[in-house]
Amino acid sequence: MTLSRSRSFLNVEQIVRDTYGNDASIFGGQEILEGIVENMLDKMEDTVKEKINQHLENQGAKTRLDEIEGIIHELEEEARRQEQSEKYDIDSAKQAFDEAVLPEGVNLGKAIHYVAYKKKLEHKEQLAKALKDIEDEIEALKTQQEEAESKVRENAQTLQQVAQTLEKSADVCSMVTTAS
Repeated sequence: MTLSRSRSFLNVEQIVRDTYGNDASIFGGQEILEGIVENMLDKMEDTVKEKINQHLENQGAKTRLDEIEGIIHELEEEARRQEQSEKYDIDSAKQAFDEAVLPEGVNLGKAIHYVAYKKKLEHKEQLAKALKDIEDEIEALKTQQEEAESKVRENAQTLQQVAQTLEKSADVCSMVTTAS
């Protein structure tokens, strides 16, 4: 996505026009040169994407993302099970309350509320830790993405330099053709 965005800033038609001007016909015309530059950009984009994917795979990022996704799924399942367990605990406590006589001064409702509060607090701490781990992983991936984007910019600069070299070559060819 970032590669496509970076590439959208390049106006191939303008680059060819600025580089070759009226001499584009020597190389088969404006459209052919644009096609050549587009093909070079496509190959460069494919190579960069492949290297980024290979880098991410070598770094184990995909595996880490899958692990994070698994952890999130497990936490969601645990929350669902905990919610069901709490509902069952409340129902069974109510049933036990109905069947038993409590000593004076004991309030079952507050005791149940306290236990539920403690479980929720524990669960909140687990989620906060998992969230921090995910945020750290996202930050690392952003850093890798920024490095990859920097490489794309460097490659675009290299392409500009190649275009300038081609322009100089075209000028030389133009002078040779004009001299003949």
